[in-house]
Amino acid sequence: LVDRILMFVRGAFGDIDDELVLTVPVEAFDHYIDWLREAAIRRFPGGISIIDEATACMLGYSDEVLDNEPYGIVDFGGGTLDVSIVRTDLRSASHARCRILGRAGEEIGGIMIDNWLLEHIQKEQALGDEDIASIGPSLLEAVEAAKIAISNGSPEASFTRFNDVTGRLIAVTLTAATLQAVLETKREPGMNNLYQHIVRTLDRALDQARDRAGIRKEELKGIFLVGGSSLLPGIEQKIREYFPGTEVHAGRPFEAIARGACRFSGGVIDQTLTHDYCLRSWNRELRDFELVPVVPRGTPYPTGKPVCSKYIKAASDVQEVLGLVIYERTLMSRPLISYVNGADGLRPVKEGERMASRHKALNPEDSEFIHAVPPCRSGDRRFIAGFGVDKNRRLTLWLRDTEPGNQSTIRLRDGSILPLPVADLPVVKL
Repeated sequence: LVDRILMFVRGAFGDIDDELVLTVPVEAFDHYIDWLREAAIRRFPGGISIIDEATACMLGYSDEVLDNEPYGIVDFGGGTLDVSIVRTDLRSASHARCRILGRAGEEIGGIMIDNWLLEHIQKEQALGDEDIASIGPSLLEAVEAAKIAISNGSPEASFTRFNDVTGRLIAVTLTAATLQAVLETKREPGMNNLYQHIVRTLDRALDQARDRAGIRKEELKGIFLVGGSSLLPGIEQKIREYFPGTEVHAGRPFEAIARGACRFSGGVIDQTLTHDYCLRSWNRELRDFELVPVVPRGTPYPTGKPVCSKYIKAASDVQEVLGLVIYERTLMSRPLISYVNGADGLRPVKEGERMASRHKALNPEDSEFIHAVPPCRSGDRRFIAGFGVDKNRRLTLWLRDTEPGNQSTIRLRDGSILPLPVADLPVVKL
């Protein structure tokens, strides 16, 4: 994808290799951000910056905002719903700035809604899992096209698909009322419909803005609505009902983020975390593992230095290898779906997959990455680990060995070995 974009840009404008700005969802995990950045580095020789899509949206509408005022951004696209509450600073000498006051996101978007519509068609047409496996991808494409047509104002959209395995012709007519009913259907977990999920996400972002800056929703000077899913029936109306008396800007659903990314180039944005970074720790009272935050959500980044330090102790004598299990935790609650894409097309979701995980291990392949030389003694507070966040929104590790004359190292995921101490090392590299 990066190759194709660069090929298009160079064909239109020549070799422009100064800076590439990548946009990511508000709730993107470290592994995705690191993968995207590494993919771009392999293809692009210039500087690479990363900005979340909600903030890019704000910059894309910068000609319609006032200085030093709070605004809300609702970005509802194909994969995620992202909400940011920001305060503008247009007086900067060289670039407009945004300060993030509150953020929230959900893993809900156009792709999930297509899946819900497919479930509706399956029930209406009495289709079996075999039908979905054989023509499901084709049905999803048709469903998406019908959804877009209705979102653009058509009262209904029809399509047919032929299952050459069973010899059955499937004819479907989706109406605006059907789409609205699907969006209003309550689903696990929590038995919320789409509109209720949107309200919950808005509440979370505003709660954070209130706690950090004392901002209430009545004080917002405007709401900026972007993303293709913002055109779905009832979405803009729900946003206007949630923010009565506040101006809602919805005229640039597809271009505001790209405009903002261009305006961000070389700029400065005060950003804060939407996830907690946690260590897995044994709770003696509960006799179970629990996640203990070391860098909590709401922390401004980049931190530049550790914001939290922990001792790492050996569990036994002559212990040569130690480590940590480090997690990234979100508050997202992903609604249930019935089908996912597999190697052979669509397949039913397995029971164990029905609840999407709210936390992901940053170093799942190698939780024991510290190699102690000389070996540790049981109970010794041998290592000190510090945690911060870099400009690319990745958790970073500072680590040193307190043993005089030590030759301790850490082993990275790619097999390379680094001597201690280390500083500002992305944890996703472990």
